[in-house]
Amino acid sequence: MIMSTDDDFRQKTWWPFPVISPDRQTEQHKAEIRFLEMATAQGFRPYTFGAEHFGAVADNGREGLVLYRGRSRWEVVLIGPVNQPANSLCQDFESAGNVLLNWLRGEPADGIQANAMVGSTMPDTIGSGSTSATGDPG
Repeated sequence: MIMSTDDDFRQKTWWPFPVISPDRQTEQHKAEIRFLEMATAQGFRPYTFGAEHFGAVADNGREGLVLYRGRSRWEVVLIGPVNQPANSLCQDFESAGNVLLNWLRGEPADGIQANAMVGSTMPDTIGSGSTSATGDPG
């Protein structure tokens, strides 16, 4: 899926959706698919938007986003029914996905954010070298 306008970027594609064949999946693809499957198994509604961004919604009014920010860098945006959005940076997709799942389960943002930053190292440059589970280059 290649995005051409701002409206396309905001368009949510709800899981399940077709993904690239298992023989072409990288470890990144597998991590993304695991996140989508885990979110669904826990009763959340996961989706993707843009080429490499993910999100999920919970029935408790919480929502979150996992945004690709460059080589080994993912931003998690935690959105609550009454709170201002909170952001955390993670060094890999799997950690970012776990932060989001913990938020959707009802854990407080401050504890989740502290755990997200432990051991995290941020690269100085932002590059594109990732492909999403749908097979789109970043």
